[in-house]
Formats: sequence, structure tokens, C-alpha cells
Amino acid sequence: MAALDTGLEYAARVQRDREQGQVNLFDLMPDLPEQAAELQLPEVPKLSAKQQLEFEKEALGLYISGHPLSEFNWVLEDLEVQRTVDLADAPDGQPLLLAGMISTIKRITSRKGDPMAFVNLEDLTGNCEVVVFPEVCRRYNKALDPRVPLLVKGRVNNNGEEAKVLAEEIMPLDNIDCQLWLRFNDGDAEALKQLEGILTRHPGNTPVYLFNPDNKKISQLENGLRVNLNTELKTALTRLLTIDNIKIRFNLPGKAPVLPPGICTKQMRRLRLPR
Repeated sequence: MAALDTGLEYAARVQRDREQGQVNLFDLMPDLPEQAAELQLPEVPKLSAKQQLEFEKEALGLYISGHPLSEFNWVLEDLEVQRTVDLADAPDGQPLLLAGMISTIKRITSRKGDPMAFVNLEDLTGNCEVVVFPEVCRRYNKALDPRVPLLVKGRVNNNGEEAKVLAEEIMPLDNIDCQLWLRFNDGDAEALKQLEGILTRHPGNTPVYLFNPDNKKISQLENGLRVNLNTELKTALTRLLTIDNIKIRFNLPGKAPVLPPGICTKQMRRLRLPR
């Protein structure tokens, strides 16, 4: 895209020269390498994965190199998010969590003059219609952004025709309030250094808490590391700690409280890293 104007200008100049019967110097020197006469393109920064996906969707109408939901796989698994492909078998009225990208949105006005919306939500398995009634639309109107992966809390409307979801809450996946809890004996200095190395390689917004099962104490690393909950981090932590010692805790309606039962924030301490 950065070279579009330059390329169009170059093509127009070549066409203009041909029409006027002008010959380019390089046309008289066929033995020169072709690249001598090539158009010089500007150097541009490499696109981030997110930017590339946005451009693919805008230009082609679909994602080619990946999907925006892929980076949230770990979070979606722990939330037990419903797949759109399975909605047809879900009973009418069943509460659920759904995640996806808005592919289309139709905004209308209800009979009472209130705004509402019909959203087509796309996940990794398919798509479905999400009905956003006026009250929900007023509360979460700003969240209805096609560029942002969304989490939808609602209920199934399955009356024998195509299953839909009636939205109750809508939030960007990036804004989910959660914490990463690790069951870890912080007396092992070598393991603690390995853990710090793993966490440091995946910076993000999610706070990390260490729970020592021996003394029931909660710790945070002294530098207050926050992480990105991606699949690579999950794999590395699983190798070090095993999956049973890793837990994401969500502060969402209907979900378990953020702190484990019997633990209060007064027990929190900062854990000094070995040098």
C-alpha cells in the first residue's frame, strides 16, 4: 500500500512514454540485468500479525494468515466458550458464552424508537446471529466494533429454525478481568529463575500470582510481571509446573471469585527474585 502511489505514477509514465514513441535507455541495452530498470519500492516496517489480519479481511473479506481469535485460545478454553458450529444442538434458553469477530452488523430502531442490532458473529468454526435488544445495545453499544474480538454472554434462542443468541453482556476479549495463578514452591531458587524467564518472554496485561501450597502464602514477583495469556506461554508453563498447577481466574458474572477460597489479599507478599 505504501508503494501504491509510486507504482501508479511509474505505470502512467511508462504508458505515456510509449504513446509518445519515446524509448527508455534500458530498452536499448538488453544485456543489462532486469533489476537495473526495476521500480524502486520504499522500505516499510513489517506489519504486526493483527494489522496483517485486518488488511486481509478488508481487502479479501476473509482471514488468510490466521484468525484474531487464535491468540485467545487458552482463555476461551478455560472459559468453556461455546462454538458456533454446536449451537444447533443447544437447548432453547441455555446460558452460554460465545466469542468471535463481527462480520456484519445491522442496526435498526425498535417500535418504541430504541436502537437495537443484529450481529453476525464469526468464530473459528462458523458464524451465528446475535440479537442485541435495546437495553443491551444502550449499555454495550461502544463494544460493537468489528475490529475487536468480542466475548458475548447470553442465551440460546433455538426454536427449531436457525439457532440464535440473545445477548445479555458484550465485552472486548482484551478487557476481560482475569489473573494467572500458579501453584509453586518459591523456595526452589533455580525453578523460580526459570519461571521468571518464561513469564518475561510473554509480556502483557494479566497479573501473575504464585500460591505456595506448603505455607498457603500468595506472592507476586517483585517486578510485578504481567503476561499475555497465549498458547506458547501455556506450553512453557506446563513443561515447568504441569497443567494441574496452572489456573486462570476470571472476574466475570457467574464465574468463580478471583481469589481462591480461604485466601485474602492481606496474605499477599512480594517475592524477591534470586540474583
